Amino acid sequence: MTRLLLDTHLLLRWLPLRNAHLLAVAELESGGDHRDPFDRLLVCQSRVEPMLLLTADRQLERYGSTVIVF
Repeated sequence: MTRLLLDTHLLLRWLPLRNAHLLAVAELESGGDHRDPFDRLLVCQSRVEPMLLLTADRQLERYGSTVIVF
């Protein structure tokens, strides 16, 4: 039920994990003290697709223009 609500009412889509996303993680510059692998994967997905990553996590600002912190 939740998935249906997300898809139809908020116009959100599930983004499948692709090989290109995983390869981008291997090439992603160091995040300094930020080593959260899931965050790094989200950043890479936003770069490869390309799409914006909206987050409240200020640590992700260092990854550039595809990350918008609110």
